[in-house]
Amino acid sequence: MITDRSGTCAIMQPSFLPWAGYFNLIALSEHFIFLTDAEFSKGSWHNRNQVLIEGKKAWITCPIERAGMHSALDSIQLKSGNQWREKMTRTLLHNYARAPFLNEVKFILDTLNDSAYLSLAELNIRLIKQISEELSLDTKFSESRQLNINLPRSKKLEALILDKDCIRYLSPVGAKEYLIEDGVLPNSSINLAFQEYIPQPYTQYNSQEFVSHLSIFDVIANLGMHETSEYVLNGIETSVKI
Repeated sequence: MITDRSGTCAIMQPSFLPWAGYFNLIALSEHFIFLTDAEFSKGSWHNRNQVLIEGKKAWITCPIERAGMHSALDSIQLKSGNQWREKMTRTLLHNYARAPFLNEVKFILDTLNDSAYLSLAELNIRLIKQISEELSLDTKFSESRQLNINLPRSKKLEALILDKDCIRYLSPVGAKEYLIEDGVLPNSSINLAFQEYIPQPYTQYNSQEFVSHLSIFDVIANLGMHETSEYVLNGIETSVKI
């Protein structure tokens, strides 16, 4: 487990209302970089996530305007109008109406309904930053597009990490294979660490059995902000290569 965040950097694409493990990665990092110039992936976590609807795991999705192939994430625009925003809000309010901490997710619904956010990346980043602040996570945020680094994937990660003067890169364990395959970070001066977040069961409103890997919305609505702050720090397993 990493107990000292100093010099630790994590880099992730901004997802829509991501799961608790995403915020665990933020909590363990001194610097968290949003990979905003990555390629948008249709049907991914970029513009959708899962919550409980009628007690079952279901998708909520932010519709987007038509985009060309290989479009950058930071170029994706949300579908105009407020109809989809209002529909999503109604769905969440209806299905979490009796969740014990519904009031503590109202700010999320307010942001979703703010038509000033026309860009998918901007909406995602705003929500993630707001939730991180409410969880008392004091990580420093930045965006990859601010540096405009045009390098292959692992070389780009290395450049972003070194720009923050970090000595450790913390990556979700799912990326381990490609990082080792690329051979850039394992042979760099940067220490490579892998995060594996194991979500612990909690009582979910309107569900007989625990459904894991849902959006952070479900966690906060059921546990409240204080308990969620503790929840995102539990179940961590990391291995570090020096």
